[in-house]
Amino acid sequence: MTSVVAQAYLETFDPLLDLLEASQVAAAWEAPSVLVSMTVGDLAAHLARAVTLTPVFLANDPAGTPVTAHQRLTAVPWATSGPGSAANTEICQWAHDDAAAGPQAVAAHARSVAPGVRALIEAQDPDRRVGFPAEGVSLSLDDYLALRLLEVAAHSDDLACSVGLPTPGLPARAQQALSHLLVDVAVVRHGWPSVLRTLTRSERAPVAGISVLAASHTAKNDEVNGSSAASSHGAGMSPEPGTRIPPVIAQVVSRSPRAETTVHRASS
Repeated sequence: MTSVVAQAYLETFDPLLDLLEASQVAAAWEAPSVLVSMTVGDLAAHLARAVTLTPVFLANDPAGTPVTAHQRLTAVPWATSGPGSAANTEICQWAHDDAAAGPQAVAAHARSVAPGVRALIEAQDPDRRVGFPAEGVSLSLDDYLALRLLEVAAHSDDLACSVGLPTPGLPARAQQALSHLLVDVAVVRHGWPSVLRTLTRSERAPVAGISVLAASHTAKNDEVNGSSAASSHGAGMSPEPGTRIPPVIAQVVSRSPRAETTVHRASS
């Protein structure tokens, strides 16, 4: 039986694939994205890996020290170091290599792989583990898929902001699963008081935010909120006021430069 987290992951495929196929993404393929060291094409190719790499990881030896998703996310170099680190330089190079195939090829490959990934996930034993041999650890299937959900959500927002499109919505199940993971990791990294104040008391919220990812990966707030990202790429018009409602929780705890505000305003 497919778990709630697995169903949530699979439900993100359609909006992810639609975003990869958007004409605005293809038009801005060689332009800078909101992530330093990545073009729009690099970012799109990296996002596609949230789907295409799943069969590779499921084929790994499941042996390894058992860890949870939030334990791995608070330890791996790509989540805790800046874009110039060895881990993130390697990731950027992989994305750049994939992007060289061009927008149509990247999008078409992801769409062609998706049905097989869906069938593979649905056939898995929910109790199985997914190994990361290079790290010597393993995750439960649900924790592995929760990390994939984080990639889909964060990088879909990154890509949409890069080309002036509305951030794709997440299905309710995906929002719930991702919110739990992000808040757990934010508490580990920043402490409960900082998380509480960010979500309830803006006047006492930490100025630096409570991002679970290294903030230096993203461009400054004024470069990604509004129309500047789209206009600098010539990739299409910005959405009309009121049509782009950012996923506040996900941005507050994953992309602090684009976080809108606290959930509970001090004036209430």
